[in-house]
Amino acid sequence: MDELIRRALLGSREAQAQCTEKRIALPCPFCGSENIVISNWGLWRVWCQVCLGKSDDQLSQADAIRKWNTRQAPPVGRCRDCFQYHNIEIEGED
Repeated sequence: MDELIRRALLGSREAQAQCTEKRIALPCPFCGSENIVISNWGLWRVWCQVCLGKSDDQLSQADAIRKWNTRQAPPVGRCRDCFQYHNIEIEGED
């Protein structure tokens, strides 16, 4: 994965803006697919062909990409915070 895209997916507003300027649509926030379509059916929309997730309709292509790219990043936590942490054995830990 490209470093710029990785930073944008982690919530960097600067990286999201750079992706938008370059007309790069980030992978789908719902299924992770990179099969993203930017279309104009009177209004611009960015959408995923796999799960049909979509951005709001926008007047410009840049605004549709910006809406798609600036969604909230998923939460990042520590392993001990994960509900699965106590369900797995980690080698070397008591």
